[in-house]
Amino acid sequence: MRILYITYVDFTKRNSGSNIRPVRMYEAFKKLGHEVKLLSGESSFIDSRKNRRRKSAVKVVSKWLDETRPDICYIENTTSPIKLRCDVNLIKKINSLGVPIGYFFRDVYYKFPEDFQLNKGIKKKVIFFILMRMYVRDERLIEKIADVVYLPSETMNKYLGFSITSALPPASFNDLKSINSTYKGDRVSIYVGSISGCYNVDFLIESFKLINEQHNGEYKLILCCREQEYNNSHIKDLSYKWLEIHHASNERLKKLYEKADLALIIHNAEYEYNSFAVPVKLFEYLSYGIPIVSTRCFEIGRHIEAYDVGIVADMTVEAYSSSIIVALDHERNILFRENIVRALANGILWENRAERVIDDLSVFRHVE
Repeated sequence: MRILYITYVDFTKRNSGSNIRPVRMYEAFKKLGHEVKLLSGESSFIDSRKNRRRKSAVKVVSKWLDETRPDICYIENTTSPIKLRCDVNLIKKINSLGVPIGYFFRDVYYKFPEDFQLNKGIKKKVIFFILMRMYVRDERLIEKIADVVYLPSETMNKYLGFSITSALPPASFNDLKSINSTYKGDRVSIYVGSISGCYNVDFLIESFKLINEQHNGEYKLILCCREQEYNNSHIKDLSYKWLEIHHASNERLKKLYEKADLALIIHNAEYEYNSFAVPVKLFEYLSYGIPIVSTRCFEIGRHIEAYDVGIVADMTVEAYSSSIIVALDHERNILFRENIVRALANGILWENRAERVIDDLSVFRHVE
């Protein structure tokens, strides 16, 4: 099958879920043996060089469409609205050609300006007003041209109201042969991600302080975050024997994962946004065969409990720390690891997600 795949990210950057997911889907389409015409690259409100490169890439694809008819088109947006008119025109052109379109709508954080402090101060309010007009434009465009709108969870459509939607959460990128179901027993937990905003790193630190006060410092925590966030945080002033802090990615991050017996999610359930969020990190943890302890957020908890690959805990230091101890029990940890292997075998790989998109869009044909 010939697939036109449109993204708005730089594939050389893999430092966040926004950048990782589009790459994984591209790799999955290719792994399944399909011909993929890729449009990638960033655009910007202020960087003219990025915009020139993006416009050039769009022009190439537009000319390609004059001579070539893809079987389907799959589009993944970012957390930002579409910035360039040429991208809007390209999507309209694809629609006019009768090509079935699947559009992955990644995020609705802009629906929660208070939670993300998007409209604090005059300058932010003006910027947010402009961005909201662009987001509304995008929503109307997508409703008009997309045969299927894919969302990280069906719950998210409560805030959007698209007509035809399907949940397309992230997936595991390792095959079954790559999963190590051996429990090392070193009582090492790992947290990878943001340490600001709705990610309550103080709660995580307090939980491990309590555990290690009770167990003589035997429970170790590897915390991996962006260096800039670290430098702007009080975390840099902490010094505990049980705490390691890293700013790793790719192979260096892989080595940290290989040391871990348990992985952690600390989304703050007080933020409504976190009730429907499905982070890439959840499935990245599973990709390395690592059981998970998460705070209680609806969609994250639903996945963990459905596959029985970890524990969902109330967001109190006592409940969370107790869950970490239970999840690091030898027999319980081994059971979770075995369940992770079963979950992967039952279809939570990126290739399974790519096949879903292909199957969905293959049944749609536009009337010309």
